[in-house]
Parts: sequence; structure tokens; C-alpha cells
Amino acid sequence: MKRFNFRLEKLLELRKFYEHRAELELAHAVSRKAAIDIALKTVAQLKLETNRKFVAGGTAPDINYLYSAQHYMIRLDKEKEELLSKLVLAEQAVNEKRAVYIEAASKRKAISKLKEKKMALWRKENIKAEDNIIDDLVTFRSGKRLSEAAHRQ
Repeated sequence: MKRFNFRLEKLLELRKFYEHRAELELAHAVSRKAAIDIALKTVAQLKLETNRKFVAGGTAPDINYLYSAQHYMIRLDKEKEELLSKLVLAEQAVNEKRAVYIEAASKRKAISKLKEKKMALWRKENIKAEDNIIDDLVTFRSGKRLSEAAHRQ
């Protein structure tokens, strides 16, 4: 029996490569977005802690402390705004990378389905050819036995 040979195997491998590369790029974009999310949560936690220190001071805080705390809060707000703008860009990048990945995956799947259909057809033809060979062998052997029996009589 001849081996299965898919003529578009190199194209399929190329499509798998592009799909894998798109998947990696999507993963990097998602990780950058996650890092920004973590940084935003950290800024929010720092602001919360600073507010608690303001409120829970108990004694009248030093004016220099209040001044530095106010500047720290302003810096945290600016950092939050920068992170939010970066988050928007990161989400856009994730959406773009996801679209590229989906397109690459669909192109690969189309070739994979074609390969599966060709392989199923090859298997069916292979089974049919094997059945024909087995039938020929059985017919040959039974014919040989009949001719041997005819010679004996």
C-alpha cells in the first residue's frame, strides 16, 4: 500500500507556524495588559493606605507630612492616569492580536480539515484495495484447491 501523502503539507506547516507565532504575540499582549492591571491595583492599594494614615493619624500631623502626603497622592493620581491610558492601548493591542490569531487559526483549520478529508478518503481507498487483495487471495486459494481436487479424481 502506498503511504499517505498530503500535497499541501508544507503549507499546513507554514500555517501552523503563523498560528503559533500569533498565539505567542497574543500571550505577550495579554501579559502586558495583566501587568498594567497589577500596577493599577498597586496604585489603588497605595492610595488606600495613604488615606488611612491621614484619617487614623490620631494626633495633629506635621504640616510637612501633610504636604508630602498630598504630593504623594497627586503623584499616585498621575500614575493612575498614565496606567489607565496604557491599559486602553494594551486592550487595543490584545484585541488586534486576538483578531490576528483567530485569522491564523482559521486558515490553519481550513487546511487541516482538507488534510483530514484527504486522509479519510485515502483510508477508505486503502481498505478497499486491501479487501480486493484479500478477495483475490481467497479466490486464488479456493481455485487452487478446486483444481487440485479435480486432478485427484
